[in-house]
Amino acid sequence: MKALVIGYGSIGARHAEVLEAMGHEVQVLSSREISFPSVVKTLEDGISGTDYVVIASETHRHQNDLDMLQNAGYKKIVLVEKPLFSKLLDSRKVFDFKVYVGYNLRFHPAIQKLKKLVSDEKVLSAHCYVGQHLSNWRRERAVESVYSAWKSRGGGVLLDLSHEIDLLQYLFGEILSVKAMGGRVSDLTVDSADIFGVLVKSKNCSVTTLQMNYFDKVSQRQLIVNTVKETYILDLVKNSFTSSSGVEFFDSVRNATYFEEHQRILHGLAKDICTFQEGLSVLDTIEKLETSANE
Repeated sequence: MKALVIGYGSIGARHAEVLEAMGHEVQVLSSREISFPSVVKTLEDGISGTDYVVIASETHRHQNDLDMLQNAGYKKIVLVEKPLFSKLLDSRKVFDFKVYVGYNLRFHPAIQKLKKLVSDEKVLSAHCYVGQHLSNWRRERAVESVYSAWKSRGGGVLLDLSHEIDLLQYLFGEILSVKAMGGRVSDLTVDSADIFGVLVKSKNCSVTTLQMNYFDKVSQRQLIVNTVKETYILDLVKNSFTSSSGVEFFDSVRNATYFEEHQRILHGLAKDICTFQEGLSVLDTIEKLETSANE
């Protein structure tokens, strides 16, 4: 199968690496001089005979990339790296191709295990925490040069760390209401939000607390879920799943979640893949969080 990856930053390079390892023929569309075996400079050159497109450009360019594919007559499958857009756009937008959104953390084995367990149990509460110091994201670049530091380029914790918002809707159903505090409280970014504290009510979980920040010098990604029967503690940095029965560790390599995501899409097993509408729902929640924080 022939695949095209649009954009060759760290995430674009990862997608290209995974798709090549899966045995697919991969081309990269990039305006920069990059070291990759097959590089094209125009979309028209890239989509000729292509079955699968991965959009891994900066977030604020995603809409334009989708529109270019539509205008070029592309009709196969597209995966847009998360988040879908930098702001909520018209949810009635229709494309002549199937669009999925790259929330690959859904395929972490601890999340998959939790998904099965909570489908059979009544969830009482949840707490979610994610933090990583922004300077550790792109060690070879100054923080102010990274798109995450700029609101206009799709930066800020709500967009950058929106995996957690997607996981809440994936695990607990539709997000019904939110309250939030947060914004830019340090000089770490240029103008994007560096911390948010959130309270969420979901269809299947009445109370979830969530904190996301760019500050933690020790990276953290945790989820605690209380059900009527049990307490589950997931640590997605240590790849552990804890309950009253003990601790289970997973041999999870980061690329494995991307591999599973691509594998399911390309084999028509897309049940757990984030859909275009679910990607828009994440952005709708983000918009409501920003509104709440400014009230």
